[in-house]
Amino acid sequence: MSSPPFPPSSHDRLLGCLIGGALGDAIGLFTEFLPKAESAQLYGSTPSLSLLPPGSHPLATPNMKAMHMDRHRGMFSPGSWTDDTDQSLLILLSWLRSGGTTLDPKDFAQRLKVWCREGLRALARPPLGLGRTVGASVHAPGWLEDPIGIAREKWESTGRVVAPNGAVMRTAIIGCLCYQDKDGVSGLDRAFFASMQLGATTHADPRCLVSCAIVSGIIVAIMRGELASEQDVRGIVTAALAFLEARPEFPDKLSENHRAELEQLYVWPSSLDQLALDERKSIGYTYKCLGSAMWALRKALEWRANGQVPDRDMFERIITDITMEGGDADTNAVVAGAIVGCYLGVQGLCYRWAVGLGEGERAGGETVGLREWLTQKGEAACVLLGISEMPAATYDPTTDHDTLLYGAEDAVALTDKEMDDMMWGKVMAGMAQRMGHADDPKYNQPVPRHSAKSKNGDCTIM
Repeated sequence: MSSPPFPPSSHDRLLGCLIGGALGDAIGLFTEFLPKAESAQLYGSTPSLSLLPPGSHPLATPNMKAMHMDRHRGMFSPGSWTDDTDQSLLILLSWLRSGGTTLDPKDFAQRLKVWCREGLRALARPPLGLGRTVGASVHAPGWLEDPIGIAREKWESTGRVVAPNGAVMRTAIIGCLCYQDKDGVSGLDRAFFASMQLGATTHADPRCLVSCAIVSGIIVAIMRGELASEQDVRGIVTAALAFLEARPEFPDKLSENHRAELEQLYVWPSSLDQLALDERKSIGYTYKCLGSAMWALRKALEWRANGQVPDRDMFERIITDITMEGGDADTNAVVAGAIVGCYLGVQGLCYRWAVGLGEGERAGGETVGLREWLTQKGEAACVLLGISEMPAATYDPTTDHDTLLYGAEDAVALTDKEMDDMMWGKVMAGMAQRMGHADDPKYNQPVPRHSAKSKNGDCTIM
């Protein structure tokens, strides 16, 4: 197999981050919420996972493993990502709508509020996977007016112990959007601030905020071609910790214990086993998600340091290894996929997985391929950042109706009946078909409009 160009361009790295995260998310769904042992029973110890249905494509060979269907996985359409990527796209769409000028927490909050009820309207995607921490903030009175303040109040009401991964899962794209120096502020500081600010709209714990800063900072360094070693990674971690400590906008600081835990266990893990990613009481802990992404980055950097040329199998091997650990696998893999995808560039992604991404539906019923849609939005971002590889390319956010709050021109909020008929009815019908229960009456029952992604334990609620 031929190797992709390395190092990739900034353009290819942005697309690699965006699409790589979505692929990690879609593959991670294979084992989300499953123990490691059960994952191996279902797929084998070293499987070749496929988003393509068996026999549907020349790349879908008999030795490949399709997704096991149960009531959780059956709710997602074929080749689909989850809430993790949806919420990252809310950030991107907000930034695109601004013409690439700002990441506004209140605009993001408005979009997240709509998503929690109606999903990603630009692609008619239902809000599958709404986490408790996100839901508790979003549905609280006054949240739209003061999202950061209300989220902090909600965190304090838990005893200041909840530190889930629902903020870090969506933050990698910020590193791509903020990597350039601007108005005398370094790209690293811009990304630190934006990622902490947007993270704080739902997740106030400083462990969540520093996780966001580290991930966005890693992406900044990769985009700038400034990350090649463990020393570089640890430098970003140190800078993120110092940034959180110094900024009065973020009054809650890491305890010495939480700082030591981060630096000793999660910054540069040598194996996935030491992270215990399927440990039920803590599968959604923000540090575990961060740690799995850092392990993925370590593997990519070690291969490069050992003189190996990155190939298109590297991405697949790393994401498969994380997926087969089970636990909150989609969230662990979405962050790892974004980081490794950025490092390798879009041409270094697993082509077979990219082909397997499914379809969405625009307003008016137009079908669009998810990979093509992601590429369009990534190319738009590249134009605004001045890194497009198409010299004549232009982008006008005022004509991109996907960036509107409800995803289409003149669109308004759906009524409850429209939600039941147009969205949740389709979810249940699709699940029944995928599980072979199309004629079973129980699959014709409506599902809750706020499908929770519940995880047991103080530190595991998204």
